[in-house]
Amino acid sequence: MFKRNLILIFLCLTVISCSGKEDLTELFQKDIMIYLDAYNKTDWEKVTSMIYPPFFKAVSKYQIIETLKTLDSMGMKRTFTLKGIEKISDVIINGEEKFCLVNYNTQIIIVINKLQLANIEKFKEDFEEDFGKENVEYDDKLNQFTISARQKIIAASNKDSDNWKYIELNNEHAIDRVLLIISEDILKRLEK
Repeated sequence: MFKRNLILIFLCLTVISCSGKEDLTELFQKDIMIYLDAYNKTDWEKVTSMIYPPFFKAVSKYQIIETLKTLDSMGMKRTFTLKGIEKISDVIINGEEKFCLVNYNTQIIIVINKLQLANIEKFKEDFEEDFGKENVEYDDKLNQFTISARQKIIAASNKDSDNWKYIELNNEHAIDRVLLIISEDILKRLEK
């Protein structure tokens, strides 16, 4: 009898745990779609409203918006499409906050302005280094790269809330800045 009750409790906890992950998957998928849509529409105010506020201690909101505007005006129009959530880490509680690492897949379309065509080989080299040669295609008729990308984003919230804010974690520079506001221990625990 005791063994049967123990198995029943374990099964209930498993169902509850899986249900929580499914809820987070839906929530994160919706938020990432909103974030990417704002990025595609160059709605930098919306993009920055979804960023984890302590991040602005490392880099000001003004600097982020100016950087995004500069990247947008460099002759490369980028469009992101969410292809799906790949994996969600366990939620880590630290003090009054909770964190979660979300791995997701996107398709990135980068249209190169004719003024930048002289740099096409350099772009190709950089994209292949960042995303892997097998994930980068170039169409010289459309002057367009199509990239399959695996992306990471840290979700952060008050431990009693589901109002998540985000920090991209897609390159070495991002990791350096993230470590200014989130401890290395938490980052390691998220990446398990």
